[in-house]
Amino acid sequence: MKRAVTVVIVSQPVIGLGVAMIVNAKLGVDPWTVFMQGCQNVTGLSLGRISQLTTAVLVVVNYLLGGEVPGLGTLFNVILVGWSIDFFMPLVAVRGGSLAFRLALLLGGIVLMAGGIAAYARANMGRGPLDGWAFTVGKLLKMDIGSARIATDFLSVCVGFLLKGEVGIGTLIAAVLTGPLLRFFLTYEPSGG
Repeated sequence: MKRAVTVVIVSQPVIGLGVAMIVNAKLGVDPWTVFMQGCQNVTGLSLGRISQLTTAVLVVVNYLLGGEVPGLGTLFNVILVGWSIDFFMPLVAVRGGSLAFRLALLLGGIVLMAGGIAAYARANMGRGPLDGWAFTVGKLLKMDIGSARIATDFLSVCVGFLLKGEVGIGTLIAAVLTGPLLRFFLTYEPSGG
């Protein structure tokens, strides 16, 4: 239990750092962040605060539609990912930078985000709200988690775009890679050799 709590706590800033890297790459943000930026445009709140508010709403939606009971990991996710996004945004801010550097920042952010999501999901202490949403959609539509994540990401982009969130090539890359990376990290078993 102690190890699982540690994994859950450590994984949240990893996700927040990944999101901050994606945003600062300035190539278009991951699908959920497109939605959050749209909400940010409407409210004027920080991206981290928007993360906290929107994921708190998803906790309720996931419970009502998918029977996703929030756990300790869910609560840590709602609070710590948003806080981490706001903490890391200025630390990984890029002024200029080559396209290759910004692409590396984007890809690194996507890998960190997916790895962090999988780490706390494997700790089995409650899914994060966005991930619970993907699992709920997967359960309702009988899809594997990778496909369900792509579907929920697509919906996030559509709504976020309408609210003027940042859409670019990075959005497409994140939408295509996050589901398969999540599936990989959820099933990866290191060899003992």
